[in-house]
Amino acid sequence: GRGTYYDVGNDNCGTVSTNSEYVVAIAQSLYETEAGTDDISGYCGKYINASYDNKSVRVRVVDSCESCTDNDLDFSPAAFEQLANKDVGVIQVTW
Repeated sequence: GRGTYYDVGNDNCGTVSTNSEYVVAIAQSLYETEAGTDDISGYCGKYINASYDNKSVRVRVVDSCESCTDNDLDFSPAAFEQLANKDVGVIQVTW
């Protein structure tokens, strides 16, 4: 899927993260498949191993991404930089 990055902060999982943490947002559609009555997804707090160009990073799900399709990930800047320079902007990731 497509890999991008964003400025993290207050998130849909009810937590607060910083740009230096290895966190990620998954597609809103995927997030909602596991959402409970409080709208907190069962994916919250789970870890994903994402790879690009023979590099990988382990990230924790903390948010949802409205513009993402099911295979896309929206990384914190620190997590994205483990895979590619932020100047690249968009990468193709597997996870």
